Amino acid sequence: MTDRGLNYEAEAFQFVGELDQLSSTQEVIDAMERSFALFGFENFIMTGLPHPDQRIEGLVLLKKWPVEWYQRYTSKGYDRHDPVIRLCRQTVQPFEWAEAPYDSDTNPRALEVMRGAMEFGMRDGYCLPIHGLNGYEACQSMSGQHLDLTPRTK
Repeated sequence: MTDRGLNYEAEAFQFVGELDQLSSTQEVIDAMERSFALFGFENFIMTGLPHPDQRIEGLVLLKKWPVEWYQRYTSKGYDRHDPVIRLCRQTVQPFEWAEAPYDSDTNPRALEVMRGAMEFGMRDGYCLPIHGLNGYEACQSMSGQHLDLTPRTK
């Protein structure tokens, strides 16, 4: 999916400038979809990370996920076992999903989460942890089947 002629900086500034002109959540999702597709991302979610007494559904700001996957993910409480979320809590550095460690023997639900995502075409991904003041934790997580994750893209 690499486009060596793509001006990454210009694309980023154009995207940010476009966001400022949008007035609805759906317009923002559509703009993100167009921009992220340049790098192979097909799905994305921007969400707060739930504390033990919270459900993730109330923290999702934006998403473009397969409906059936989102329903399974939320109904089974996968956020409690998701290795990507776990690593988000531990780092401020962006990372590839494959870098999120888990032991399938001691945490088979983590394996269930990752295999489930693959069933819906969310094989590879990239995550941007967001840590704010007063302990706020969130992330922007994106996925696709053919990602451009070169160092320049990242």
